[in-house]
Amino acid sequence: MFLTAASDPNAQLNKDQIDHMLNAASNATNKRYIDANQLALIYSAMLPLLRREEENIKLKALDVMKRATTLAFAHN
Repeated sequence: MFLTAASDPNAQLNKDQIDHMLNAASNATNKRYIDANQLALIYSAMLPLLRREEENIKLKALDVMKRATTLAFAHN
């Protein structure tokens, strides 16, 4: 689901898929080490959500990206 959403900007995601993507990314950024590959995957997964119209989804995606970036650079 992440790869499809990241590679096809026109992919239509339903609410359950969006929630699943945000929850998975949020769990991945839960105070643990994140390497460059994981950071790239999180960025790729969140980009389609940033293209959505709903502001709350955009804000959640940006928050996940911010936490992931902070964790990635905090451990280097």
